[in-house]
Amino acid sequence: MRSHSIIVLLALAFAAGCGTTSRQSGTADVRWPGIAQRRETDFDRRTWNGTSVRLVGQLLEDIPDRIDSAAEHRLARNILVTMADAPPDAPDSSAFIALRTAKLMAMGNFADAAALGRQAPDLPRDAEEAERAAEAELLAGETEMACIDYRALAQRSSGRRIGQAVALCAARAGEPGAAPPGNNAGVLVRIAGQPLPATLPDASIAELAAIGLDPKLPPARRLEAAFEAGRASAVDGAALAKILQSAPAHGRAQPQPPTSGVDAAVLFHAIEQAAPARKLALAEGGILSPAGGIDQVSVALAVPLRAVKPGPGSASLSARFARLLYAVGDIDAARPWAELATRSGQAGGIWPYRVVLGQAKPAEFDKWRKQTRTDRPEKILAVVSAFGGVPIVEAADRSASTDVAAMDGAANSQRVGETVLRALALLGSDGPARTDPETLGRVLMDLDRVNLHEEARALAFEALAGARAGAQVDKPGTNAHS
Repeated sequence: MRSHSIIVLLALAFAAGCGTTSRQSGTADVRWPGIAQRRETDFDRRTWNGTSVRLVGQLLEDIPDRIDSAAEHRLARNILVTMADAPPDAPDSSAFIALRTAKLMAMGNFADAAALGRQAPDLPRDAEEAERAAEAELLAGETEMACIDYRALAQRSSGRRIGQAVALCAARAGEPGAAPPGNNAGVLVRIAGQPLPATLPDASIAELAAIGLDPKLPPARRLEAAFEAGRASAVDGAALAKILQSAPAHGRAQPQPPTSGVDAAVLFHAIEQAAPARKLALAEGGILSPAGGIDQVSVALAVPLRAVKPGPGSASLSARFARLLYAVGDIDAARPWAELATRSGQAGGIWPYRVVLGQAKPAEFDKWRKQTRTDRPEKILAVVSAFGGVPIVEAADRSASTDVAAMDGAANSQRVGETVLRALALLGSDGPARTDPETLGRVLMDLDRVNLHEEARALAFEALAGARAGAQVDKPGTNAHS
């Protein structure tokens, strides 16, 4: 449990007049702070070997708070929650946890931030970080724990919002004279048992995600918040698909990236109800974000495609179905379509994806390119070269080259955590969609080098989707690489 003394906790509970309970740290070792094991994240206890906690903190600052790319966001989330030994120079597990919970909250992963924060034996020393930890608990629905932490925080900080939270906790506990929440309480209304406001001025990604996922709000009221959080990949695509499916949809769907929750709901319903060819065309038009990437809105819009099963009559669509499902990271759903594409003479349409999966040779790029017309061949070359171990020409920008060289050095020394953090910083907010080909190639090679094969593939698939790989090779007879 947190190392606030037992006496203090009992006194607070007695003063509140309610049965609050102290949080438990479970079975996690204080030198092994995390909430997910290797089988869930691909990271083991040695993730931070050879990397100082100071460098971890510096690299986390270099990673953008908003990460739109679904694959990149998932990679960032996994390394932040994994159960790994803290760097040997970390002063204590609380300090190392505080670094990670702050980034998780900034990314919008409030439930993970709350769960990880419970592993710390102490509240963060910094008042702002401590308040953020309590807010994560509140957004995650852990009101009793949030009240414990708000009360403890009030003893060393006199911020207006902290005082308001303590007053609401007192009202919740039935203390005499306690006031109900005011109009400006925002997410603090959860202390009073009320649903989150459907709109919040200047809402953070975490707040948008919490509103979007709040079961006390009907889908129509949380639609826009869920959509915005989905664009930041802070809401899972499967959950977002259910919200889009349940929301009212009026209007004519357009095969283009939706710019609002209403547009996304209209497009989702149209994809869901259309015949296979039209279903695919609508999804292809809307699957990329306005920035040209794959985020969790993209993942949600691909959900209706899984109802279509490949068959003899759908051979002409097979390569396109496979590419779209690969783009959102669903290799299992893409596999039968890819097999049909190969059998029906359309393997050229998915050749770059087959290279990433180890089913074709990167050296065939020139031969493939002669048969295709694609918008950004340099991005495709970078991807296929990375999975063939072919060196990529380093970027001309000196600062970028320095950062890439530092990532290469970490990967060569198998400093896994450092490699990933440097890769995330290089990919930036938009992810592989906007990363220059040379840097992207190095990132993919280095992630593969530290045995993060699935993560590298997911990023590669997103990059290929942004490059519109093989968009013109869906006719039979282009099976040069089967």
